[in-house]
Amino acid sequence: MVSPRGEVAVSLPVAPADALRFLMLGVASGLAVILNVGAFRHGPAAALVPVDYFGIVAATAIGFFAYREVPTASAVVGSGLIAITGWAQLWVAQRDLPGTASSP
Repeated sequence: MVSPRGEVAVSLPVAPADALRFLMLGVASGLAVILNVGAFRHGPAAALVPVDYFGIVAATAIGFFAYREVPTASAVVGSGLIAITGWAQLWVAQRDLPGTASSP
């Protein structure tokens, strides 16, 4: 962790239980990236990007409910904009799917 003055805080040694948790977190994160890349290879980006952006909204909600961190007004407005544009992208992607009434 880096402090505002640029100092790096290091806590050693790491307890074995914590080391295992860090390892599991790394494996889960790596698997999430691999699955995300695979999804973009096989699916339309317009349908997948809102799912990625939902992570920002979910992180705000987790911060509020798990850590009692009250989001700032700009975080609430930004999350709302992300949600609105995500729904719009999904609507456009679904509207433009082959076989729907509006497609040529």
